[in-house]
Amino acid sequence: MKEFKAGVGLLIKELDAVVVPSKIQGVFEIMDYRFSWPQKHGNVTIRFGDPIRFPSDASYEEIAKRLEHEVRFL
Repeated sequence: MKEFKAGVGLLIKELDAVVVPSKIQGVFEIMDYRFSWPQKHGNVTIRFGDPIRFPSDASYEEIAKRLEHEVRFL
């Protein structure tokens, strides 16, 4: 997983959105970049975290870092 950029923080803050962190695991193992549909069999897991509302005084970077942390440890 790559580092979250501040743009996600900008969207969340400016839209005053409640965010539900989610993580999809296992897709990389069954997908082949040459095809639009999985060519292998395997397990895919989707996990959802608790909804998060960020304070209005949080910076874009703080929001992105917290959201990244929440997604990494789902």
